[in-house]
Formats: sequence, structure tokens, C-alpha cells
Amino acid sequence: MRILLISREITFPGQFGSPRPYQFAKHLAEKHEIKLIFPYSSEQALEKLQRYSGTGSLFKDIRVFDMRSKNASLLRRAFNLLIGNVSFETQIKLPRRFAQVVEAVKSFSKDSDVIWVDGLATTQYITNASRPVLADPTDCISRNYSLQNKRIVSPLKRAINKWLTRSVYEFERRALSRATVSVVNSHVDAQYMRERHIGNPEVVPNGCDTDYFSPDRSIPKLDGNPAIVFVGNFGYAPNYDAAEMISKEIAPSVFNRHPNAKFYLVGPFPKNSFRTHDDRIIATGFVPDVRTYYGGADLFISPLRYGTGVKNKLLEAAAMQCAIIASLATTESLLFRNEEHFLLADTPFDFVTQIDVLLNNLTLRRRIQRKARNLVVQEYSWKAQAELFENLLESLCRNSRQNTSLVRFSVLKTTEKVARCERTRF
Repeated sequence: MRILLISREITFPGQFGSPRPYQFAKHLAEKHEIKLIFPYSSEQALEKLQRYSGTGSLFKDIRVFDMRSKNASLLRRAFNLLIGNVSFETQIKLPRRFAQVVEAVKSFSKDSDVIWVDGLATTQYITNASRPVLADPTDCISRNYSLQNKRIVSPLKRAINKWLTRSVYEFERRALSRATVSVVNSHVDAQYMRERHIGNPEVVPNGCDTDYFSPDRSIPKLDGNPAIVFVGNFGYAPNYDAAEMISKEIAPSVFNRHPNAKFYLVGPFPKNSFRTHDDRIIATGFVPDVRTYYGGADLFISPLRYGTGVKNKLLEAAAMQCAIIASLATTESLLFRNEEHFLLADTPFDFVTQIDVLLNNLTLRRRIQRKARNLVVQEYSWKAQAELFENLLESLCRNSRQNTSLVRFSVLKTTEKVARCERTRF
């Protein structure tokens, strides 16, 4: 296959972000040709691409487009809100650069068999595609906003929030209608999309690099007895909400029972509200290697109350044999079973109780550590997920060739019929 990939960010091993496009591209590049169009919107995204020396082995050609823009004025933001534009749409903010990306997509697609679009925002560059399009938004953003909205108590605030996010719903529906297939990583998300006629969803779960994330006894133990860790990008609302629960509701109760305990909130964009006067709650910010926290902790907890998709953090913690306590929202769509691969908790009281259980039962802790690691190795390798993804791409190409053949056959039959008519007339 000749694949055209359009992506705003490629996260390579050891970097913070979704590893999904890199892992799929790595597998596909072994047998197929991939060209990359890269309309990046942040300096960090460009730095990731520039720092990785193996890019040339993945992509036959790379075209980079600078889609960064200064923050719009308050007036411009208000105008965009009123007319229903989404913040990441570049057609109005950067019309000339937008047109350049669209033209590059059209040009590259002529020599491609299939177009792979990574991320919902990137679908804006697909206009009248001449090739089958596989869009991989990863999660269903409509469902994420819906879950978030349900948590708002005030009816007025809920109505305002629904109005403010309406443009994202509309963009998702409009954007995914351009794709032949839309891929998400959760069966729950896919079902939600089917019920609301959003795109044409298929499921390819996230995976985990179990060689990179593997038990390592050389990693020093984190300060704290016990050391409890939560990992996430805290610019993402569900992670922010979970970290707030940890710092304000879970940690204080744990300190009453384990005064020497420490909590580590690991990941970029930590909020000031995490940094309480208690120095036993540590917000690290961005870290170069998250394995030092999985490997150095006694427990990994994930008190997510809502959110979509498969949680990479859970697979990574399990792969490194860090004992897990997690909410139902964290484990949905996964094969993890309560008391076999993790302990289930959904309220602050539940988390405090389950933390006590695992700290006081070393046998149980080691058993779920071992079984969780085995499950990730068997069911969630990136190789297995990449093969599913490859099968989808190949299926799109086959269907496209068959449809083209049928069209050509129909044209030939029509031409023959016209020719017979012409001969009869004369």
C-alpha cells in the first residue's frame, strides 16, 4: 500500500503524548510506503519530530507546515464562539496556510492508495478526497463532553456548557462524515457513535510497548512510605478532576493512616490547586521518563470519574507491575477484572480502603501485579493492534479497487450499448 498520513503530532518512544500514530506507522513502514503531511500547531510537536533520528526509516517523504498562530483577541474569540467555529480550525485564522495544506493533501493523494488522518482536528484538511479515508480520532469527543456535562450540578451552568461545546459536536459529526471509516479505541465509544450516527466507527484498541514498559528492579524507590502515583496530562479535564480528588479527598484520609505516605501527580500542566501546603503531595510537571515513577511507586491509582477511550496510563502501570487501584471509568473497554488484575474503587472512601488493603496484603499485591502484566503482554501489544489497523487499511484499498472496477465495467457496458444503438440507427 501507498499510505498518506496526515498528523499534527508524532510521539516517539520516551516522549510524553499518545504513542498510537508512531506505533502504527512503525509497523506499517515494514511493508508499506508512508508519506507524512505534518501541519503542526505547537513548538513541542515540531521538536518531537526533529529530535527523532529514525524518522527517515518511517516516512518516504515529509512535508511540514507551520500552523501556529498567536492567541486570538477577545473579540475574535467571541465572534468565533457566536458563529460556531472550533478553536483548532485554521481555515479562518490562517487561510493561506490552510489552503497550502489542503493542496498538499490533494497532490500527495494522487499517488496514494489510502489516506490515514490522525486526530479529529486534522480531518479539516480533507476536502473531496479522491481516495478512501481512514480517520483515527482515537476517542469520541462528543461522548467525552456529554459525560463532563452530566457532572455539572447547576441546570443553568449545564445549559451554558452545552451551548459552548455545541460547535465541537457539530465539527466532529461533519468532519467524520468525510471519512470512509472512523477508528476509535473503545467499544463503548463506538457504540455511542453508532447510536448517534457519527461517522462509520470501527474499533482498534490502544496498546503498550511491553519491552519499554517492563519491570526494572534498578529503578530506585520513590521517597515516601508508601509512594502512590497518578500519571496524566492535567490540561485534560478528566485528569484534572481526578487529581483534584486525590489532593483534596483521598490524600488527607490516607495521611491519617499512613503519615509518611507521599502522592505523586506526574505529568504536564499541573494546576496550583494541586500544590497544597502539604509537601507530601508532589506535582512533578513534565518528566522525561515516566517509568521512574511507575517503577519507583508502591501503588498506581486512577480515580477518573469520566473520560473516553482506553487509558494508556493503566496499560503502562500494569506492564511495569505497579499494583493498580482504578475506577470503572478508567477500566471500561478493557479486559481487566476486579481483584484479579486491579482493585476497583469509585469513591474517595473506596480508594482509601483499597489502598489499605493492598498495603497490608503483600501476597494479593504481588498476585495482581503479575497477572496484570501477563494480561497486557497477551492482549495489548502494539503489534497486535497495529495488525488490526493494517487490516482495516487494506480492506479500504480492496473495496476502493473493486468499486473502481465496477464503475469501469459499467462505463464499458454503457458504451457498448450506445454503440449498438448507433449501428442499428444507421
